[in-house]
Amino acid sequence: MIAMMLWLAATSGQLPVQDKLDQIDRTFVCPESLPSDEVRQDATKLFVEQVQAADPNATIKSLVEYRMSLLAKHGCVETLKNIHESNRRK
Repeated sequence: MIAMMLWLAATSGQLPVQDKLDQIDRTFVCPESLPSDEVRQDATKLFVEQVQAADPNATIKSLVEYRMSLLAKHGCVETLKNIHESNRRK
């Protein structure tokens, strides 16, 4: 029992961040399904704010990687295509 309590205490700092990221995942909507550029910009801003609130130590790199993983997981084909085309032009 004590070992279990120590393990829970040691890992509890990790659970809230993952729980919050899981919540972001559950509510994630593909940008191409949103009705306008303004709504897409608002959704992107909200996403960044949510990730920063979930993990104040998140880096820009980790935020972008997480977003790309959500875009792939949720099948955001048009958005991923636009990102890849934009990257090719650079």
